[in-house]
Amino acid sequence: MMICSVGEEHEGSLELEPKVLYENAPYFHLLVRVEFRVMTASIETRVLCAAWHGFVQQLIVLEERGQGEAKLVAMLPEELSLVFRPTDHAGNMGVEGKVGARDDGYCASIDISALPCDQEVFGAFVEDARMLADHMTRVASRKPVWARP
Repeated sequence: MMICSVGEEHEGSLELEPKVLYENAPYFHLLVRVEFRVMTASIETRVLCAAWHGFVQQLIVLEERGQGEAKLVAMLPEELSLVFRPTDHAGNMGVEGKVGARDDGYCASIDISALPCDQEVFGAFVEDARMLADHMTRVASRKPVWARP
């Protein structure tokens, strides 16, 4: 699900894509891709299901009221920390935060500063995020087919 896109002038995007959802697990894997002009970065991080549910509730309120903010933080905040908020009184939204990676002896990160979100894309993202949260709730008691004995 692509969540933000900016016009030709900035040539950038931010995408969040759920990758692995183990049933009964307290977290899921999320692929994060950031693109800006010629620079591209992607990481796979883990997000607590409870954090996703809280984020979705904040997103719904943000979309309905056009005020406030919605925060998404991965299990390791240095890997993913995003805040969605209005950028004006016309209902336009933006996202800022950090996407990064850390390993033995190195770290790398990209700071996102007020990346504007297309209104239609943002609305579709809110719906996709809500559907993922609903899916997590429905399948919480089942095991993946490949994990069954």
